[in-house]
Amino acid sequence: AAAPSFKGFSRPLAVFTAISGVFALANSSDAMLILRAQDLGVTPAVIPLMYVVFNIVGALLSGPLGARSDRVGRRRLLIFGFAGYALVYLGFALAQSAASPWLLFALYGIPYAATEGMTRAYVCDLAGPERRGTVLGAYTFVLGLAALPSSALAGVLWDTVSHSAPFLLSAVLMGGAATALVVAGRWLDAHREEACSLSL
Repeated sequence: AAAPSFKGFSRPLAVFTAISGVFALANSSDAMLILRAQDLGVTPAVIPLMYVVFNIVGALLSGPLGARSDRVGRRRLLIFGFAGYALVYLGFALAQSAASPWLLFALYGIPYAATEGMTRAYVCDLAGPERRGTVLGAYTFVLGLAALPSSALAGVLWDTVSHSAPFLLSAVLMGGAATALVVAGRWLDAHREEACSLSL
């Protein structure tokens, strides 16, 4: 397979990719959420039911949130999603009862619906139509690299620090990604509008 090319990356694309990479580093495997739920007293047999709740919430909200992005902009929806992930992971870190994961898995569906596919759509906005294929391939490659150590790091923190530590770290990194999108917001949106105008 050909190596990913970053030739078409503008500075805004590079910044957004770096922000997404931080988020990907924080977003460890869902196996950690399952492990935490069991740690809080949830029996393995009911874990699939929690995923049903998560999927129902995500499916119900994906359409409305997608429509919302057309009105408020993709970046603002991504800020909402990244911050929502941070709050959910913070909830997993602070949870103390077997009932908590039920609520947290339901809430997990909200930021998932807000961000699933939205990051790649925003990359396309920043890239413009001529470079979308090349840029998306490189962007996905970076996210994959960031995801590789994510679960391993979470596992090390679980084993050596505390069962809350990996979720606290994820919450901090996800919150940082959301904050970075706020800080870089006008600059990123200006370049998005420029790329879109060039495609007309």
